[in-house]
Parts: sequence; C-alpha cells; structure tokens
Amino acid sequence: SGLDRGLSTLEGFGKGVKSLSVPLAGLASAALAAGLKIDEAFDQIRIGTGRTGDSLDVLQNDFRQVFRGVPSSAGEVSAAITQLGVRLDLTGQPLQDLTERLLTLSRITGTSVSGNVRAAARLFNDWGVATEDQGRVLDEFLRVSQRTGIGVDRLLESVGSSGPILRQMGLGVTESAAMIGNFEKQGIN
Repeated sequence: SGLDRGLSTLEGFGKGVKSLSVPLAGLASAALAAGLKIDEAFDQIRIGTGRTGDSLDVLQNDFRQVFRGVPSSAGEVSAAITQLGVRLDLTGQPLQDLTERLLTLSRITGTSVSGNVRAAARLFNDWGVATEDQGRVLDEFLRVSQRTGIGVDRLLESVGSSGPILRQMGLGVTESAAMIGNFEKQGIN
C-alpha cells in the first residue's frame, strides 16, 4: 500500500541521516578542537607580546596567514610569531615571510623551531641584518649546513655568539657561516 511505501521511504531516510550524523558529529568535534587551538594561539600571542587592540589584530592576522600556509601546529606558529614579533619588532608581510621560512627550515632540517627562532633573531640583531636580507641569510646558512654537515641550528648559534670576534676579523655574516662550516667539516673546533 501507499502507506507502507511511505513508511519504508522514511525509514530509509532515517537510516541515511543516522549514517551521516556520526561523521558530521566527528567533523564538528574536530572543528571545535581546532577552534580551541587557534584561541589558545591567540592567547599566547597576546600574553607573549603584551599587544592589544589593533596591534594585536595585526599579529593575529599574521598568524592566520602563516598557519594556513605551513604544515605546523598552531602552537608552533604562534610561538614563532610571538618571538619574532617581540625580538625583531616585525609585523605584516616581513613577519609572515620570516616565520614561514623558519618553520620550513626547522621542519626540513629536523631542528627545534623555538631554538632556531631564538638563534636567528639573536643573529639578525647582533649582525644588524636588514629585514629584507634575513631570508637570503637563512638560505645561505642552509646551503653551508648542507655542504659542510654542521647543523643549521648549531651554525646559527655559533655565528650569533661569535659575532664580535668575526666582525673584528673583517668577515660578514655569510662569510662567517662559511668559515665556521668549513672548520666543522675539517674537524676544527
């Protein structure tokens, strides 16, 4: 009868809705968890930088732009944004570009994001590396690391901490990296 067919159709529809509701609930749960991670990241940026209002909004936008472009956690991205923003007084595209480079460098070399951010910021400040040259310097440090076997993290630390001595010798930042890398390759401490 028509009633039986109608009930059968509704029963089939109910089963279909039930089979969809479990994956949808999972998606909603994942979206909520992701939202909480992003909220925690924003809190980390606010607390770490002390910024509020429009200044904080700019950093949160920087976070969003970087986070959608790298395979890093919200915590790693917010920590890098926070530290680079504070240590190098950067925002906007320069901060986004440098953050992405350091996250990528850390990922491909298997080194610590926080350690690389700290060492790179120290190096850039100590050597007076202009914002527009920072990416090129990081690229050169990676090349030296690949040619000589010294870890990029160790190279950043060594050149950063030896800056005054190396500059007295008349060396630039990338020349210093090459020299320290070659020393490492030859077994010279």
